[in-house]
Amino acid sequence: MRMAILALGIFTSVSGVAASRHHKEKVNPALSAIHKVYVKGNNEAAVNVRQEMVRAAGKYGSDACLAIAGSEKAADAVLEVGEQEHQSTVSGGLGSDTSSSTVSTMIVSGTLTDHQGSLLWADSERDEAGLAVLRYRKPEQNLLRALYQKACGSKNGDRK
Repeated sequence: MRMAILALGIFTSVSGVAASRHHKEKVNPALSAIHKVYVKGNNEAAVNVRQEMVRAAGKYGSDACLAIAGSEKAADAVLEVGEQEHQSTVSGGLGSDTSSSTVSTMIVSGTLTDHQGSLLWADSERDEAGLAVLRYRKPEQNLLRALYQKACGSKNGDRK
């Protein structure tokens, strides 16, 4: 009985340390100093990122993780958002089916740089065959959530 209690106590303390260490690793100190971001990009993904950031600023006000800047000079960092579409042909089917179909993959990438051009953060998200319609979030929304997580510790756009 004492061994079971001891083992449970050790497991709980180790789990707590691992959880707190994991939580501390989520926020990047270099990113936590960023407050205003200029979103660069002339594509649908960049437009959606801007809209999401404006929505978060409206919802959280001064507690918003990142505010959108109107120019690169007014920003602490620049988030360049790009999108690429790749198409591949998948052939064959069941049995003697020799038909082929085209599968489209949308890749949305983001790079955050400071005024000196140093890379602060980079990531990409993909949407296989337009499945974002079936999902709750688009790839660019997931990309922004990943940035929020690293900069503020929250995926929702608020500073915790």
